[in-house]
Amino acid sequence: MAMFEMGSLYVEAEQYEDALQAYDRVLEQFGDNPMRKQAQFLKAEQLANLGKRSEAAREFDVGVLVDPSLKTDAIGNVASLVSAI
Repeated sequence: MAMFEMGSLYVEAEQYEDALQAYDRVLEQFGDNPMRKQAQFLKAEQLANLGKRSEAAREFDVGVLVDPSLKTDAIGNVASLVSAI
């Protein structure tokens, strides 16, 4: 999935807005793909990188709904967001 890889490259280059757009496209175009779970989580991380903490927290919540096994990671990330406020 090329768009997912593009998102990863944007993250490495600290181009978080572009990464966010790439992960959004993955979520829109490949909703049934197993990579959706990871794309949802990475979308939330990019929102956090952009300082959009409340949006990031909501996306982490969505990620947990999509894949409950992400709950521990999401809780840690949301706690970090709250402590940064």
